[in-house]
Amino acid sequence: MFKLSTNSSTAKNSLTKAMRKAKQKDQALSITKLYSHIKDKEFDTIPTTGTELAKYYTGDVLTTLQVSVACANLIEVLEFEEIEEDCIYDIPEVVTAPAIESRYSFMDTTDFNNMSAHQLSLCLFKDLGSEIEVKILSMQTGFKSKLYLLDELKANIVAKYPDIRLEVIENKLANAMVITKLKTGSALSIDPSSGNLSLYQYYKTTLVGSDSDVQNMSFLAAIAQNKQQTLDIMILQSAFKSYKEAVASGLLPVTSNEFNLAVTKIIQGVLPTTQTSIDLL
Repeated sequence: MFKLSTNSSTAKNSLTKAMRKAKQKDQALSITKLYSHIKDKEFDTIPTTGTELAKYYTGDVLTTLQVSVACANLIEVLEFEEIEEDCIYDIPEVVTAPAIESRYSFMDTTDFNNMSAHQLSLCLFKDLGSEIEVKILSMQTGFKSKLYLLDELKANIVAKYPDIRLEVIENKLANAMVITKLKTGSALSIDPSSGNLSLYQYYKTTLVGSDSDVQNMSFLAAIAQNKQQTLDIMILQSAFKSYKEAVASGLLPVTSNEFNLAVTKIIQGVLPTTQTSIDLL
């Protein structure tokens, strides 16, 4: 049995980067998707042609022609190594490809504008790969505990200033988050001297953050906060940042304006115009 060597990933990245510079972005993307599908597979024999390599692609994301072209290019740079079979037990292979592909089935029937934060993140993870997805999700795990501390802070503010409108409190809190991030590196950092959120220290700040930064923190500052929705938005922000870094490195194509607008609307909490708003006119 054989598997792809560790050098194959580097070779694949070099190939796709060169293709994107040559304005062959669609072919480069097909190669990235194909490689993501076969990188953990075991090969009975070493494929020597694109046709032999294509047999190991069992997904339905790429067309037959895309697979054929991608394999013809990819086979030229792949390296294989033999698997050491020193285990006395046969471990059955767990087939996960159908389940993985089904995660993305909504992409064929849902417009970007109608996708949730979670679905938009999956659109990005589909091209970023599972390794980056796991890394981003694990980074957000510890964030959930800070959301409970944030809920406590909001309750303390509302109790202390019961006569102030909630939208005023939320705007003040969003601004405090911006300043806290500037001063400490994180909007929800913990003050080492008190063990509490640094926001307690910066809520009374007279400094004013930019309108765009304050707007970007508004979903986190909302008093009636949905924790799962907030986590989903944080994950989307991290995934979008990772994707843009990959674009800058020439590894992935730029996202469409339609997709960018959908992400911006989700992060800023923009909803369809209500009749109440129209009545105000």
